[in-house]
Amino acid sequence: MSSTGKSYNYQVKSALVQKDLKRNCCRRSELSAFMHFRGSVIISHHKPSLSITVEGASLARYLFRLLKKVSGVTPHILLRKENRLGHSYFMVRLSDVYRLKKLLNALKIKQGSGWRITPPAPSPPVLARCCRRSYLRGAFLAAGSLNSPHSSYHLEIFSEYEVYSRTVKSLMDNFKLEGSLRQRKNGYYTYLKKADSIMEFLRIIGAHPALLQMENQRVLKSMRNQVNRMVNCETANLDKSLQAAQHQLAIIQKIDTLMGLENLAAPIREAAELRRYHPEASLKELGEMLEPPVGKSGMNHRFRKMSRLCKQLEEGAYRGDTCKTN
Repeated sequence: MSSTGKSYNYQVKSALVQKDLKRNCCRRSELSAFMHFRGSVIISHHKPSLSITVEGASLARYLFRLLKKVSGVTPHILLRKENRLGHSYFMVRLSDVYRLKKLLNALKIKQGSGWRITPPAPSPPVLARCCRRSYLRGAFLAAGSLNSPHSSYHLEIFSEYEVYSRTVKSLMDNFKLEGSLRQRKNGYYTYLKKADSIMEFLRIIGAHPALLQMENQRVLKSMRNQVNRMVNCETANLDKSLQAAQHQLAIIQKIDTLMGLENLAAPIREAAELRRYHPEASLKELGEMLEPPVGKSGMNHRFRKMSRLCKQLEEGAYRGDTCKTN
């Protein structure tokens, strides 16, 4: 499948797993998150095995390397199914009972009766800052979802268990990310909605290509919004100017009908004639056409005089103060 056919979320995760973690403590923290969010212990022929299901071949290969480094045993990869988008789901399985017991103890994951993995108490499972980053990275890779920056800003991590979602929420709070938690029909979602928080989360887990892409898109959105505001403002000003010009033309027509423009004082007559010849021009543009030029306030003063004259003519109270002098 081409990269254009894959989801943005899939591409972000594929890029993120190109870089392995270096420290053993961080590997254990990341693997803990994979097991908490996508892991289960399956009993087959009275033998337990650990299975972690992930989407995509690149993530399956990464988990294979991670599990091998932490456990010291080579796991198996099984193709589970494909969804309607053509994305493959893989099951990474560890079947060595002795190694599995040691792995669960090393990751401080409790084992209940019948090999059932028991959720831990609702507290952050790691203390070191690097390991907190790694746990968030593993939680996102295992069960996270990120919207394309071309649409709305939204990042979420899903779990069937409230305790794991609260663990992620606690770690987000530790990094001051303003995360929120919500229960839905099939489980719990810890999510981020603010662009700044999502970008900081991406920086924390090391998803730098996605971070740069989101920053670029945010700049483009800001520029686009600014241009739209300027266009809307210009459109509003133009509409306002056209409405004022139509009102002025109506006044000029009434004055011409009732007394004739030739009987007006020269400054008023010049303004009226310019408006007739240039109905689309602004007051500033009309003033610049005069010789000598007149400012916007001066033109506005002349049109106010026309408005008063028109009202006087309509009421029969005109005294002739705006007529031309001999």
